[in-house]
Amino acid sequence: MLEEIRDRLTGQLSGDSRLIEAERHLFSGNAKLMRPKLVMAFADLLRVDKNTVVDMACAVELIHTASLLHDDIIDRATTRRWMPSVNAQFGNGLAVLAGDRLLARALLLLSATRRAPGAVEVAARTVLTMADMAAKEVELHGKSTAEVELLVDIIDGKTGVLFGLCGRLAGLSAGSDVVATEMAHAGKLLGRVFQIKDDLDDIKQDRAQKILTLPIVIGESQAKLMADQYFTEAIEAMSSYKNHPKYADFEAFARILART
Repeated sequence: MLEEIRDRLTGQLSGDSRLIEAERHLFSGNAKLMRPKLVMAFADLLRVDKNTVVDMACAVELIHTASLLHDDIIDRATTRRWMPSVNAQFGNGLAVLAGDRLLARALLLLSATRRAPGAVEVAARTVLTMADMAAKEVELHGKSTAEVELLVDIIDGKTGVLFGLCGRLAGLSAGSDVVATEMAHAGKLLGRVFQIKDDLDDIKQDRAQKILTLPIVIGESQAKLMADQYFTEAIEAMSSYKNHPKYADFEAFARILART
């Protein structure tokens, strides 16, 4: 199914204008597609048709990439994934527009899925949360400390809510609000783990740039313990699927995300 996802993304970003070139700048055949893979892992536990899974997975990846474009503009970043950032390559104006268009493409994909109104709504709410928490992160720049609760909220806004969206979309497409909520919770917890591990990897760079993260405030050892606890909670949240034939695959991928 990953090939179908890559093909759908390629189709979404076809064209020869400079704006479309900016849109597809960060996409490549070597992209890890971790969020689409998480959509697939959740959907494999449910009866969701293939085309719906592909559309949902592509939508999540488009939202994620749009957030990267906008983050790089805010941070004045010059590189992303070992190549020039979109803003460095095309300028801030086209980078903003490219990010906006990626978000619109994501919503259009979701509008064609089962239970489209709910899917579009939860995606829009996810983007709102991501924007709000990105603003909170900007406000923290240069500060020496922050409340742990705020830092966890920022982690959720950067990564947790989008991982949660992967689970919620799968649940909604399966026709169950209860399952959607259950999987969204598990996804958010996995997102926390994923982001904490990233922040642990980047701790020296973040200190140098005065970027306040959870590991910097509470220490590396405590941050690792928190990540382990969130992973345990995520697995417990999915315990009702332990007898499902695809559960082992789900947990194996969860461990890849958590680097355990």
